[in-house]
Amino acid sequence: MNSATETTPFLSIILPTYNVEKYIDRCIESCINQTFDDIEIVVVDDCGSDNSIHIAECWAKRDQRVRVIKYQENQGTFLARKIGVKNSRGRYVLFLDPDDSLELDTVKTLYLATQNDPKDIIFFGLRIVPKPHSLQLSSKLPANSNRQSNILSSFFCDIRNPPWGIAGKMYARHITNQAFEKLEFVEHRLVYAEDTLFIFAAAAVSSTYLSIDKKFYIHYKNPESITEAADFNTLKENYSQVTSIISHVKFLSMDRQLRDLNGCHLVGASAKVSRDLESTRELIFRNSYDPDTLRPLYLKSILASHKAKPRLSTFIKVFMYYVTAFRLKL
Repeated sequence: MNSATETTPFLSIILPTYNVEKYIDRCIESCINQTFDDIEIVVVDDCGSDNSIHIAECWAKRDQRVRVIKYQENQGTFLARKIGVKNSRGRYVLFLDPDDSLELDTVKTLYLATQNDPKDIIFFGLRIVPKPHSLQLSSKLPANSNRQSNILSSFFCDIRNPPWGIAGKMYARHITNQAFEKLEFVEHRLVYAEDTLFIFAAAAVSSTYLSIDKKFYIHYKNPESITEAADFNTLKENYSQVTSIISHVKFLSMDRQLRDLNGCHLVGASAKVSRDLESTRELIFRNSYDPDTLRPLYLKSILASHKAKPRLSTFIKVFMYYVTAFRLKL
């Protein structure tokens, strides 16, 4: 379809890049081969130690839509995305982790959906490879409605299991700018659960949205990724980061401008997000062992998570734990 313009392409795809040399070819190729090509791919160098950026630079030499933004030091995913937005030019912004990819009709569908009816946020589906365990709840998109509804409430409160990750969302440029302005106080490195913080801020400054029930974003479970790391010290840092993010969400809930925009929905959504993050935080250690006693932390983590947010799935996990333990004794 249309060729990318030098000034304002339809979409900027932001890739915060850190040690993903095994996957970045697949990711960039899924962007380059989109059936609608009025895009730019902004690769942000987060100063890893492999050949990821060299690979991206090779793509940039072959296709002018690919640009590599160099930075002096590792910033973490949150700040890398912020740098990417600052250096992007599209009317819309889509964040893509470079170990994931997009279906080839993604941008064309998003363009057609917003050409005559622009929205602040467009939600779309996610496909996980390999397919997750059957007990894992699938995320739901906020329902489309003819009446204007509060996005914070629609996304965080009206859905049992909202898609909190960065995947499956396209933002109008002004929304990403406003969200990062509201998060200007965040200067430290964030690489775990930072998605939820940004989405909360973006929803708080938005007034319109659209859900497209198609699974365009392909997320590959990568055991080498930062969020899949099992090192105990890394888990402790992840726990600390989630605690910080909970504090940041609560801080946003006291913002006077956001309260004027969202009314009581801001406080309600903040409370819901905080409870869910507390529950998620307690699960971080579920597959590890106490370094002092070497006892497994699975049951302790599951029960702590349930205390923060009671769920039926927790009872199932506890039941399966005791059944498995009983079988091992036999």
